[in-house]
Amino acid sequence: MIACKKEPYNTYSPVGEPVLTMEKNGNCDNCAQCGPTNCFVCCAKCQSKTWLHIGDVKTEREDKGCGPCKVAHWEFPEGTPGLADNKRPNVFAEATVPIMGGGCTPTVNVMRRGAAQEMEQFAVIEGPTCFGGCMDLCCNTEFKVSRGKGKAGDLAVISKQKPDGFMELLIAMCTPVDKYQLHFTDNHGLHPTEKAAIMSEMVHLDFLFFEAEQPLCEYKAEEKMCYILLCTCYCFGCLCPIKMCCGGSSED
Repeated sequence: MIACKKEPYNTYSPVGEPVLTMEKNGNCDNCAQCGPTNCFVCCAKCQSKTWLHIGDVKTEREDKGCGPCKVAHWEFPEGTPGLADNKRPNVFAEATVPIMGGGCTPTVNVMRRGAAQEMEQFAVIEGPTCFGGCMDLCCNTEFKVSRGKGKAGDLAVISKQKPDGFMELLIAMCTPVDKYQLHFTDNHGLHPTEKAAIMSEMVHLDFLFFEAEQPLCEYKAEEKMCYILLCTCYCFGCLCPIKMCCGGSSED
């Protein structure tokens, strides 16, 4: 069962104890997702990272600010995300975008905790250079999960599904709802914890590439111009929008 710890958004009722927790540091500690275009991955500060824990992660919520300006602030008694790995034996996997972001190929390295308690890479996830926008309405976006670089897809394929039918088309155009499919290949040989790490990447990929995506269609009155987002081009971690412009004044 999935539950959001922020009460107004907790639309699910947790049953029993959490099986695992995916943890990601926020924008104050990481600038990987600064706005809809993300950040050029030139240093560790710009790398998007997630950590997987067995069970729950202890957090304490405190509303800071005055009056209506109060915002939720979370404290981590066992340490902030990513800074207490060695103190947390329940961390069994992590995922990180490499320096330079994989060039023009969206890349995420997935690691497990080995016998020596050190993180070792066991999979790499690679996606297409262009995705999102109107392109998502026409075709699936596939991210290949492989043991090494090259998009072999010998472990699994994560697929962001295109709309199926008119209702799903309207949902895709008017809401941020996305649908994903994960298919493990035959004889993948993955440990259950490794499969869990790959499953969690569906959430990470969505947050990294699609959650803050620019609107499909946008009209700017001051320019008298309508912008249609055709797709997004990935370049060293940045998401470069490719748009079609319609309208404009006669002088333009």
